[in-house]
Amino acid sequence: MSNTRRLTKKEMRIFAVGQLGWSILGGIINTWLVTFYLPTKDSVAAGAKFYVPTGLIILGVLTILGLITFICRLFDAVTDPWIASLSDRSKNPKGRRIPFMRIAAVPFAVITVLVFCAPVQTISTINIIWVLVFLILFYLFMTMYCTPYNALISEFGKTQEDRMYISTAISLTFFFGTLIAYIPFVLAGPLQGLVGYGWSYRIWFIVLAIVALICMLIPTFKLNEKDFVDAKPSESNAIKSLAATFKNKDFLKFSTSDIAYWIGLTLFQTGLPFFVKVSMHLDELYTIHGSHDCSFSMFLSVRIKTCSQIRQEETRYHRFSGAGSGICIYSTYRYPAASGYCIWRNYRCYRRIPDGSARHHSSVNRS
Repeated sequence: MSNTRRLTKKEMRIFAVGQLGWSILGGIINTWLVTFYLPTKDSVAAGAKFYVPTGLIILGVLTILGLITFICRLFDAVTDPWIASLSDRSKNPKGRRIPFMRIAAVPFAVITVLVFCAPVQTISTINIIWVLVFLILFYLFMTMYCTPYNALISEFGKTQEDRMYISTAISLTFFFGTLIAYIPFVLAGPLQGLVGYGWSYRIWFIVLAIVALICMLIPTFKLNEKDFVDAKPSESNAIKSLAATFKNKDFLKFSTSDIAYWIGLTLFQTGLPFFVKVSMHLDELYTIHGSHDCSFSMFLSVRIKTCSQIRQEETRYHRFSGAGSGICIYSTYRYPAASGYCIWRNYRCYRRIPDGSARHHSSVNRS
């Protein structure tokens, strides 16, 4: 008989705060790496500097920054199963997941800022090496936090409704984390006359990294993994397990769709600032509006579909929620104050999701 228990609704929300933290850091890299190191003409006029070579230098098809990103993504693909295996095999008395998250959080946040602190104030090979090294370290510590974190979704979710509530909660915090990463577009401008172009953004990266660090550490100190999970260290061979996994056709379909999703999301986050500032000739303030509208609508479309599977009678709330997202897109540009009201109403709809806490399932077998 297991002595573990289910998470309460409050504990599920505490767990979701961790996603808010790492999505802020991921959003900073996805949004700002290209924007910071490949500035537009207007940014250069405002004081931006070039730290790495620009243009299609590698075989006429890749930029230096593109090659660096490609190398780092290959590294990330290798470290994902490695970290997963280490976590599965961990015999730490405090659990298999949370100790990894606690160790990774601080370097993850610090390295995110260091990526943007190239030491030479002009185009230099040293800067190329700097960005490459710290971006590799970024993906390493991101994997060390996110892989165990994602494994806890199924381990904390002891029922279908628990897993649905947790997944919905972390989708919401992912949306807000991605949105928060765009804040420097709004707040860096007033600092540029005081500290210069580069540091006006770095200061906000530091502030956001501190916020992200606190968010990532909250679930690691507020939740005791052993209270909810009674898992034994895995003894399976990582290579054999990975090979068996890729023989599963359903997994391959899911992986393909997941890859497509992340490619689309990365293109959106990377390209939005240039689309707004260069193609549309709008103030960069509109970048955060575009991120808010598209990300929130995407979040709602997924949530409406999944939540309707839990309880059919909740449909009327989901319909309102979907309509609210459409209003958000229009109102943000015409009437910005109305956007906040739409978010509040959609959050109210979110609260209608069936409670995954123990009081709704008192008869559940906890063995």
